[in-house]
Amino acid sequence: MLVVLMMLVLIGVGAIAVDVGQIYSERAQLQNAADAGALAVADSCAKGSCAVALAAPLANQNSLDGKSDLGGPVDLSIPGQVTVKTKTKNGTDGGPTLPKLFSNALGSAAATVGASATALWQVTPPPGAFPLIFDKCQVGASYAPAGKTVLINEHGMSPCVGSPSGHHIPGGFGWLDPDTTLPCNAKADSNAWVGSNPGNSKLPSSCMPTLNAWRAATDNSKNQYAIGYFPVFDDGDGGGAHGRFHIVGFSKIEVHGWSFVPDKDGLSSPRADPICVGLFNPSNNRGICGKVLEFIPWSDRASVGGPLFQQTVVKLIK
Repeated sequence: MLVVLMMLVLIGVGAIAVDVGQIYSERAQLQNAADAGALAVADSCAKGSCAVALAAPLANQNSLDGKSDLGGPVDLSIPGQVTVKTKTKNGTDGGPTLPKLFSNALGSAAATVGASATALWQVTPPPGAFPLIFDKCQVGASYAPAGKTVLINEHGMSPCVGSPSGHHIPGGFGWLDPDTTLPCNAKADSNAWVGSNPGNSKLPSSCMPTLNAWRAATDNSKNQYAIGYFPVFDDGDGGGAHGRFHIVGFSKIEVHGWSFVPDKDGLSSPRADPICVGLFNPSNNRGICGKVLEFIPWSDRASVGGPLFQQTVVKLIK
């Protein structure tokens, strides 16, 4: 009798253990399905059109038996976010409960399992990419040693450039053709070529807000400076309106001061680094004064915003 009673207990415990494992496995599959659906819909939203129909097929594809259901309509009620819910679908009768649970024989209720995932999408503004290009030598270690405050001329007038004018290409002052869709930015093609703005020796008017932001972030007494990203070229061709620079990467620079026409406040402001005042010759020097922190290859351009200096982010948040 004792053996019979113990067998009943052991079978019951074993059945519950098997059922709990099945429930956890089902929940993991449904969570994968919800995650995949939320990311797919968010990615489509970031590209311009929210394709909610992507969620249902992914619910099935992420289940071992190929059978799952959405737990309701795809939720886009919060701007920039999408929530996808999934639930169990019985592979035998299409019902909402798990089949073949041992505990059902003991009178337990049928199990229904579900999961939920929320993803967001956002297009981030450029993190300081600036339409002024420098020769790669100008931001290299020999000219701009790590930790040293240096002057980087907008004309490329440095030991890197041998022409009397300091221009790598005729009429190429270093300012780039503006991107009409994004202020204070330049547009490069897929091969990393970007047009030069011929004869332009003045700050583009669309860049004044960027300088104002740098100015507000600068406080030499607190060793506090803005960070800017600048394209770096390794070659150029043409001249005038047809001049082009070839981008090899980007230079991340801690901006301590600047001198541009018409704005020189980054140099003359008492909040700027006084070392910069000694480096600039106000009569003809124009450019950026600061410390070169890092070189980012063109292949890693997503870290400074991609080909248009813009970055799309899609990620799960819960």
